[in-house]
Amino acid sequence: MQYRTLGNSDLRVSAVGLGTWAYGNDTFGEVEDQQSIKAIRAAVDSGISLIDTAPAYGAGHSEKVVGRAIKGIKDEVVIATKCGVYRDGSDYVIDLSPELVMGATRLPYIHKDPADRFIIATALTHKRPVVSADSSFDEYGIQLLL
Repeated sequence: MQYRTLGNSDLRVSAVGLGTWAYGNDTFGEVEDQQSIKAIRAAVDSGISLIDTAPAYGAGHSEKVVGRAIKGIKDEVVIATKCGVYRDGSDYVIDLSPELVMGATRLPYIHKDPADRFIIATALTHKRPVVSADSSFDEYGIQLLL
């Protein structure tokens, strides 16, 4: 496995990451949680250290599955999560308020506090939001990797 530095951080992560949207059990159909956990464990055993999730993936279900899968190996992985988009029923809502971003750093289902780094994404528009380097996110101790 090849490893690289993530963005402008000091984190070394695998060049291949594992996306977990399908484990949310909504957009891509039903996936058995135990199979998802086995897949995550196999990925980590194979050298994958970057796991991507988001609160919008199954309205948090993917995060719960990731949390169960990395129990006992949290120090071996880097969790990349996204904020700025959340689910309200079947609707996706875009909200980049500092309060929502800060709430997303807690990752209560993953039991890894705080998240290692964030990818701020507005997937519905495929545009990066405009966030200045001196934004109010700094006061929350959030490092933006734009």
